Parts: sequence; structure tokens; C-alpha cells
Amino acid sequence: MKPHKIVMQAFGPYLNATEIDFTKLYSYGLFLITGSTGCGKTTILDAMSYALYGRSSGSLRDARDMRCIAAPDTLETRVSFEMELGGDLYKFERGMKIRAIKKRSGETERTTDYEESCYNYDGEKWRLLCTGPQVRDKAVELLGFSHDQFSQVIVLPQGEFRRLLTAPSLEKQKILETLFGTVRWQNFSKALALRSKSIDAALSQCVERTATLCKSVECENREELGARLSQKKDELQAVETGMKALVAAFDAASAAFRDASTLEQKFSELDAARERQKQLALMTDEIGKKRQSLEKAEKALGVMPYLDALTQAQKTLDAAQKELESAQSGLAAAQKEEQNAQTTLDGSAKAEASLKELAGTIARLEGILEPSRALCKAQKELLIKRQEQRSALACAEKEALRVEQFTAALENLKTKIKENSERYVLRLPELVTQRTELAARVDAFAAFEAQKKTVTALDSTLEKKRNEYKALSQSHKNEKQIYENMQKAIDGDAAYRLAQELCDGEKCPVCGSDSHPIPAAAVCGAPTREELEIQKKIVESLEEKLNVSGEEGARIRGEHDSAAKRLAELEAECEKFGSSAAEAQAQLSSVKKSLEEAQTAAKRQPQMEAEAKNAEAELTKAKANFDSLKVQADTAALSVSALEGRVAQLADAVPEKMRDAAAVEEQITTLKKSYEITENQIKETRTQFESARSALAAATERLRSSTNTKSAAEENCKAAANEFEKRREQSEIPQGSDIKALVLNETARGSLKEEIEGFDRETLLQNDRAAALEKQLAESQRPNTQALKEIEAKARDEMEKSLSQKGAFAASIKNFESVSTQLAQTAEQEEKLRRNFSLYDHVYRLTGGENPLKTPIHQFVLGLMLDDIVASANIHLSQLSRGRYSLVRSNTPGRGNGTKGLDLSVGDAWSGGERGVNTLSGGEMFLASLSLAFGLSDVVQAYAGGIRLDSLFIDEGFGSLDAETLDTAMGALERLRLSGRLIGVISHVGELRERIPAHINVKRQADGTAGAAVITP
Repeated sequence: MKPHKIVMQAFGPYLNATEIDFTKLYSYGLFLITGSTGCGKTTILDAMSYALYGRSSGSLRDARDMRCIAAPDTLETRVSFEMELGGDLYKFERGMKIRAIKKRSGETERTTDYEESCYNYDGEKWRLLCTGPQVRDKAVELLGFSHDQFSQVIVLPQGEFRRLLTAPSLEKQKILETLFGTVRWQNFSKALALRSKSIDAALSQCVERTATLCKSVECENREELGARLSQKKDELQAVETGMKALVAAFDAASAAFRDASTLEQKFSELDAARERQKQLALMTDEIGKKRQSLEKAEKALGVMPYLDALTQAQKTLDAAQKELESAQSGLAAAQKEEQNAQTTLDGSAKAEASLKELAGTIARLEGILEPSRALCKAQKELLIKRQEQRSALACAEKEALRVEQFTAALENLKTKIKENSERYVLRLPELVTQRTELAARVDAFAAFEAQKKTVTALDSTLEKKRNEYKALSQSHKNEKQIYENMQKAIDGDAAYRLAQELCDGEKCPVCGSDSHPIPAAAVCGAPTREELEIQKKIVESLEEKLNVSGEEGARIRGEHDSAAKRLAELEAECEKFGSSAAEAQAQLSSVKKSLEEAQTAAKRQPQMEAEAKNAEAELTKAKANFDSLKVQADTAALSVSALEGRVAQLADAVPEKMRDAAAVEEQITTLKKSYEITENQIKETRTQFESARSALAAATERLRSSTNTKSAAEENCKAAANEFEKRREQSEIPQGSDIKALVLNETARGSLKEEIEGFDRETLLQNDRAAALEKQLAESQRPNTQALKEIEAKARDEMEKSLSQKGAFAASIKNFESVSTQLAQTAEQEEKLRRNFSLYDHVYRLTGGENPLKTPIHQFVLGLMLDDIVASANIHLSQLSRGRYSLVRSNTPGRGNGTKGLDLSVGDAWSGGERGVNTLSGGEMFLASLSLAFGLSDVVQAYAGGIRLDSLFIDEGFGSLDAETLDTAMGALERLRLSGRLIGVISHVGELRERIPAHINVKRQADGTAGAAVITP
């Protein structure tokens, strides 16, 4: 990967769009990114990392905080990074936009929208590859590195440079896992453990299932189960053989009982028939009486229609008599009504004369109504126009006042805008610069105080560690002496232990004699082997603690020396400021307050300008409204004059009492209603007279019809009475009898008829049944069914008992066969699980550390990778240190399962020994870290599938080198350049500007922002 071009806008200190063309530096290979402290050199590396991964290059800066603080909300933060990879050109772009959202409450909330995209240049134009979260994945896919790998291999940021060299084993393990993705080996070992545990659990379940199955059938094993199954089958066969005779005996007893039951049932039926005959004989007299009642009812039923006809004729006669009486009363009333109507009709002549007078009055009023209406309308229009004239004049006066107010407000706003700009907005860049410089001073003072506390703490910690090391050393010496004394005692007691194992007649393993007259005696106080082993572990534990304490002491001593040197640097830097920390803090607070006021004023400036623009627009609008209202007032005055003349003309044509058109119209309406009422009364009188005459004629006709109807009803009633008497005598019903009581109702007649017919049927049936049964049983005797039933019950009990035994044996056999099948399946599954468990458990133990090296596979792989990195790094370190130093990985077993560590130490060829990396000086530490970075870059490149790393950016360390070491470091960088890589160095060291001719020069502008330019010879 080679950078091609990068463009930054509103990113870090780069407010305006700043473009850096790296292609101008290709021919030089090695270039310098230079500028004053805090001007924005590292921001260039942050921009690359942000464009690719959405994160800054180091771990101390959050990409979301990289937006330029001086950028207005309308200016978008944008980074565009073009890079060359494998002959293809790619572009990664990311941006942040500030957008204002208005809430329902009226408040405004600022939100940030993010954009990201990736393009490929196809020779003619940029082609979009992806957007959104996929952009980061595309960067990983193209480069072959994650963000952390990119920061360790291509961009070496501030604060991260020495991390791999000085980190302890656990942190170094995490770094290597991130770079090489070796967590898959941990996952592999964990997967084996989980698989082994899963198989072991399944195996335990199989064993438990076997025990449960055997327990369910009360057997110890499958062999015992097979023997019991064979025994059950033999017992079942014996039961089935004896059961055949029991079934035959039950069938015979059951047949005898069924025959006896059938015969007994016929004897019982004969007894029941004879008993029923006796009961029917007792009912004969009662049934005879019911036959007579039924015959009388049927005769009365034949006479009943004539009785009904006579009753209906009598009702019709009564109704005709009542109708005749009503008609006579109606005729008298109609005659009286006709006389009253005639009298009313004679009196309606006066009402007709009044009606003609009303019609004339209405006509006169309608003639004057229209002129009156015109007068009222003109008067209303005159009032409206006068009101319009007054309103227009009042509004014109108000608009004139508003014109004066807007003119004064506009002049006031213009004055405030000018004052705000001169007092605050123009000072904003100066205040930003002052705040940045003062913040750097305050941070330096804070760092100095923190470093002083750190050095003090390290002094105390180092002293404690020295005392701890001395105590551990003395304890280790004492315990080791005890162990050696115990070993000597055990060696002296070896003859006694051998004598304890001698037996008469058996040869001594030392002298070969088969007789042992004087065996060796025991040494007093000799320890046992177990006690010796315990003492050995104590010595080893103390030795391990002593080594750890020594390593920690060396590390703390290195940290102390480094912290002390840094403290001196910070103290010198603070002395240059010429002020105290409190003064710097007070100045910073003052500048921050002024800056906040200026920023608030800058934000307020557009609002004030908008207010001025609105005021100017309102002034123009008020002037236009004033002119319009003045025209409206003049027009209304002309209309008022014209309407006043028209009102005077109409008033002359209308009498004074008639000038209220509404009152005239109301009077006309009242008169018309009176006319209509009188006219309706005359019509109603005539209608009532005609109605009365018609009612009199109808009453006369009704009287005549009612008289005829009564005469016809009397004739019908007489004929119906004669017919009824005739039919009663024919039916032989005595005169005066209650015909309706004799008829009964239909339900009672049906019930009597049904009861009589049922009695006759049952009598005939019982007689026939008794005769048939007596004939069938003439030669039979009544059987003893109870004895036969007991015989059958006994045979059934014996048969059911045998069936129960057969079912029990069959169920037991079925259960035994099922359990036997399940045991066979479980045994097969158990055998398969045992084979699998043996395989997985063996592999898991090997990969987990139970191997000759006592190293888990994950640690083993990390060790191999670190060995490759160290081997590659030593090539560079040997050259940089002129053969003196080399990096060495510790192979000392760790605690617990004995895994090997990942700590690094430095081999010193001049002293012929090894020492901790923290004992190196600042310059030596830089060279070792640089060599390790070069080695890491080579190894990661090899492990990344042959991806070539064409660029390297280094962002720290050169300021700690002396002239000779700087020459060596520059030589190493020159060799890397000659290999075809593009090397970028970030530094403000003046000597490097002379050694490296190609520059990217970063400068801070007067307004506090930054700019960058590529400078080549």
C-alpha cells in the first residue's frame, strides 16, 4: 500500500480543504513530516486511519473528537484518502455533517450525520464499491489488516511505539492475538475441551441408563436378564396348556346356565300373563261405564252445530237491535248539526266585506315598500363607507408609526452588528491560538506534577521491592540449606531402607549373600521421601518468587529511570514558560471565557444579520401598507359623498312614517295573515254546512238499513230454534239437558276412546299369550337356575385367574425384551462414546499443555510467531547497535501448567549476559523498538498472504537520539528506502530537516488553524 493523495477539511486543526500529494515524494522514498509541536503533524496519520477504518491512528484520540473546533455547523468535516495497491487505485471517503433539528418545544437540537464510501478507479472514472459500515470491512479485505494491525505495522503512532517491546507477557499475548488472529487456536483447544466434556457426560448418561434399566427389572446385568426371560417364557407356556381345560369347563357351565335361564324366563312370563288377566277382569265394570259416557258424547256432538247456529242467530239479533237504536240517535244529532251550520253560514256576509277592505290596504303598503327598501339600503351603505373611511385613516396612522419604529430598529441592529464583529468575531482566531498555547502550558504543568508523583511512588515501590528481594533471597538460602541437609540424611539412611527389604534365603542386591547376620541400623532423625519432596517444592517456589521479584525490580528500576528522565524534561519545558501553573491556569480560564463569548457572538452574528434583513423587509412592507391605506381612505371619502346625495333623494319620495322598510314589510305580513285567516274562516263555514247536510242524509239512510237488518235477524233466529229442537229429539237427548257438558272436550273423548281400545287389545293379547305358554310348558319342570349360576361363576373365576396369570407373564416378557433391546443399544452407544472420548480427551490434553514441552498449543503458536518477529528484528537491531544488542525471548516455564512466557530481554554482547529491556537508555530503547517494529512489519506481511507493505510511518523517538545513534537510525531507514518502501518520519528535530530533503511542512495559521504543503528540492 502506497498513499497517493489525502484531502482534509474541518478535520483536526485543518479548517479549510488541505490536499497532500504523496506522489511527489515517490522518487525520494524517505520524507519528513515537520512542524512545531501541536501544529497537526500526527493528524495526517489520523486522517489516513480515519478514512480507512473510522478510527484515529493512536489509542488516545477518538475520531469523533477530530472535528475542527473552529468549523461552523455549515462546514462539513471530510477526509478523502487515495492509495495505490497492487497497481490499482482506491479512494476512501468519510464525512460528518452537523444538522439542526427543531423540537416540538421550539428548542433546536444539533445532531451529526456520518457518511462513508469506497471507490475504485477504472482508468476513466471513480466507480463506487460500497458505502456505510461495509467500508471498514473493505479496507480490511484490501489491506489484509485490522485497525490495530495497521497501527502496529504501517502507522506507528505516538504512545504505541514501545508497547510490544516493554509489555508483560499477558499484554504481549493480547497484542499478538490481535495482530495474527491466533485466538482460533484457543478456540480449537476450548472446542476440544467442550467436545470431550460433552462425550464424557453422554458416556455417564449411558452408564446411568444401563444401571437404571437393570434396576427396573431387578437384574444385575444382561446375562441375568436373559436367564429370567427364558424362565418367564417357560412359565407362560405351562399356563397356556392348563388354560384350555378351564375354558372348556366354563363353556359347558355357561351353556347349561343359559338354557336354564331361558326356561325360567318362560315360566316367569306365564305367571305374569295370568296375573295380568286377573287385573283386567277387575277393570271390566269401570270400562263399561266409560263406554256409555263415550256414546252420549258422540250423540251430543252431532247436535252441537245446531246449538251453535241458534246461539249465533240470537247474537246477530241483539246486534241489529243495538244498531237500530244507534241509528235513531245519530239521525237526531245530524238534524241538530245541520240547523247550527245554516245559522253560521247566514252570519258570514259581514266577514266578506271586511276581507275586501284588507285587500286594499295591503295593495297600498306594497306600493311604498320598494322605495323604502332602497332608502334603507342606501343608508346602510353610507354607514359602511363612513366606517371604512375612519378605519383606513386609523390604520394609515398606525402604519406610519410602524415605519418610524422599523427605521429606528434597523439602524440599531446595523450598529450592533458592526460592534459585535469588531469586538468579538474578528478576535476569534487570535483567541483560539491563545487557548491552544495556554492549554498546552496547563497540560505540561499537570503532566509535571503527575510525573513527580509517579517518580515518588516508584521510589517507594523500588525500595519495597529491594527489601522484598533481600528477604526472599535469605529465605531461599535458608530453605535450600535445609533441603541439602535432608538429602544428605536420606542418602545416609539408604542402607537401613535396603535392610528392611532383605529376607533369609534371598540374595542381597548389594553383596549377593543369602544370609544377613548384621543388617544396617536406622539413622536417627532421617526424613522421609515425602518430606524431602515437600521441602524441594518450598525451595522451588521461593526460587520462582525470587526470579519474579528480580524481574519486577529490574522493570521498576527501568520505569523509575525513564520516569525520572521524563520528569527532568517536563521541568525544563515548564521553566521555559516563565510563569507558574496557577498563572497559566488563570490565563487559560480568562482566554476560555473570552473565547466562549466570542464563539457565542460569532454564532449570534448570522442571527443578527437575519434580524436586520427581516427588519428591512418589514420596513418596506410597512411603507407599502401605508400608501395602500391612504388610497383606501380617499376612495372611501368619494363613496360617502355620493351615497349622502342618494339618501336625500330617496327620503323625499318616501313618507317619514314609511321609511322603516322592515316595519312596513312586517305590517304587510300581519295584514296578509289576517286576510288569510278571515278567508279560511269563510271557506270553513261553507264546508261545515255542506258536511252537516251530507251527515243528515247518511243518518237517514242508516236508520232505514238498520230497520231492515233487524227484521231479517228475527226471521233467522226463529228458523235456527226450530232446527235445533228437531235434531235434539232425533238424538234422544232429554229436553233441558246441558249439551256442552255431554259433548266433553276433544282430548277427553280421545283419551276415553284410547283407554277402551287399549283394554280390549290387552285382554285379547294376555289370553293368547297365556294359552301359548301353557301349551309350551305342559311337559317341562321349573329349573334350579341359582345352582347353575354358581357353577358358571366358579368356572369363570378359575378361567379369569388363569387369563390374569397369562397376561402378567406376557407383560413381564414384553418388558424384559424391551429392556434387553435398550440395554443392547445402550451398550453399543457406550462403546462408541468410549472410543470417541479416548480420542478427543487425548488430543485435548496434548493441546492443553500435557505434552513433553508442557505448553498449550495457543502459547506454542504465539511463541513461534514471537520467535519469527525477534529473529527478523535482530537483523535490524544488530546493524543499528553495531552488533552489541539482540532481543531474546524468555523460555522460563511459567507457573500453573508450566506454559512458556512471552517476555523479552536484551542480550548484551559487550557484557556477555542478558538484561531487562527497561534497563536500556532512551536512545537504545528507541533503536530496539524500531527494530522490533521492522521485524513485526516483515512477519505480519509474510503471515498476511504475501501482501507487500510499501509504506511505513514513524511518529516518535528521534528526539532522544544522540548524533551517532541518529546516524545509525538514518542508515536503517535508508536501507528500508532502498528496498522500495515509502518511509515517512514525523519529527520536529532540526537535524532531520537537513538529512531528509523531501518534506511535508505543517504550519499553524494566524487564525489558529493549520495548513500543509509538500516541499521537494
